[in-house]
Amino acid sequence: PEMQNIKTQYDIGEFIENHRPENIAKALSKVLNKGRKSYLEVLEKAAQDLCWENEEAKIIQLFQKASL
Repeated sequence: PEMQNIKTQYDIGEFIENHRPENIAKALSKVLNKGRKSYLEVLEKAAQDLCWENEEAKIIQLFQKASL
């Protein structure tokens, strides 16, 4: 579910139905056809949003609440 959320939010990558070679090849072709440049901006945004430093404070608060 989390990977689906990231794909939906940032429109990054492709999902495959199953691990059959033809489905993997189809997804890879879509990504390669879209091109590296089309992903760069959104990948940088996702990296900034999803970095550990942004999640650290949330996790610390969660542990503090759990220890009360």
